[in-house]
Amino acid sequence: RRASSTSRSTPDSPIRSNSVNPGAVRSPMRAKAYPAEDAAKLTKPEAVLAPFLYLLGPDSRGVTGRRFDAQ
Repeated sequence: RRASSTSRSTPDSPIRSNSVNPGAVRSPMRAKAYPAEDAAKLTKPEAVLAPFLYLLGPDSRGVTGRRFDAQ
């Protein structure tokens, strides 16, 4: 909601506001938060790159206020 709210409050700005939910990803931060969790069952970080790459690329020009789920 924050991305949507930010984009509505700055409609004429060249700055875009989007958010990406990567889901449960195998990472040091996740391991620290959930030490008993089996990391082998989690998605590797490189498997959730698509929405990030899309937002960094030219195809997403003008896309703002959206939420993307990576999984």
